[in-house]
Amino acid sequence: MSALVELESSLVEPGGSVAGAVHLAPAPGDEKRAVELSVLWETSGKGDTDQGVVLHQVLVDGDPGRARADHRFRAALPLLPLTYDGNLIKIRWLVRVRRRIALGPDEIFDTEFVVRWTE
Repeated sequence: MSALVELESSLVEPGGSVAGAVHLAPAPGDEKRAVELSVLWETSGKGDTDQGVVLHQVLVDGDPGRARADHRFRAALPLLPLTYDGNLIKIRWLVRVRRRIALGPDEIFDTEFVVRWTE
């Protein structure tokens, strides 16, 4: 399966909305695999990691008719956290498409976007 995420904008103000579409193209025989969409932030760097999910949707749940389609989404974002790229910690925002695989690691497709004030 391949997944293409198109965002209306890759820069979003805090408290705004991220919106776009996910285009799914499953390989033959993959039409019944579960596919999920999430909008989330995560930290990385020194110390513990953290994550927050603001939207989670199941795009394909075993219905082959939904497997090859465009799925539109919109997610309201909180005021915090903002995107940050520091030396000790990084905070990034993602649209994540996950294909669930029963006997192996899930396939994950991440599309990054920035949350910050524009003025």
